[in-house]
Amino acid sequence: MSAFDRGKILQLLRLPHGQLLCVLLITDFSFFALHICHSLAGIPPDGAVAISRPRGFPETVQYIKFFWAALLFLLMWTRHHRLTYILFAGVFLYLLVDDACEIHENIGIWFEGKYPDLVFLATTPEHIGEALALMGCGSVVLIALAIGYLRAPVSERPLLKPCLWMLGIFAFFVFVVDTLHAPFYGDRWYIDRMFQFVEEGGEMISMSFILAYVLELSTKSSPPTP
Repeated sequence: MSAFDRGKILQLLRLPHGQLLCVLLITDFSFFALHICHSLAGIPPDGAVAISRPRGFPETVQYIKFFWAALLFLLMWTRHHRLTYILFAGVFLYLLVDDACEIHENIGIWFEGKYPDLVFLATTPEHIGEALALMGCGSVVLIALAIGYLRAPVSERPLLKPCLWMLGIFAFFVFVVDTLHAPFYGDRWYIDRMFQFVEEGGEMISMSFILAYVLELSTKSSPPTP
């Protein structure tokens, strides 16, 4: 690593969003290590450290990330009163509610009850229902983000682009990796575990970067014109 690279890293770590990103990534990778130890050796014995455990410790931290991203956009709205910030806050609040209440998973269970014999590409009716729910809700999220971006002042759009790109990466793990994972649920445990780790781990890391960037964005947003 060159002196220039080290200087950029040290400069980043002096800033609030850089410090937050460092803390979040350390937390994420600590959970990864605990998850691997629990999966392979049963240490620690409490399954709440598993990153795939609903409402476990890692997922609770993920809820906190969604909440603070939404809150930061709401705080930006109180300063600027722009629809953009309300829409972005709404997206993160939806992600929080969907993750905490398992909305698309419950839709998948309901869909399986309605169409128990439906099979497509070796996936179960439950996974088909989950995919349809994700596509439907994802379309609404995309529309909200597009409107929010287009309603933003031209000068602020370049600042929103990194957030949109990172949300796209997050969506890749939520939808694409989850869809690829579906045929291996309950079969070939090593492939199942690998997909779980990639899916949940990718969501955690991408959300850490998103939250750190939203904090930076909140400090960059200029005060309203008097």
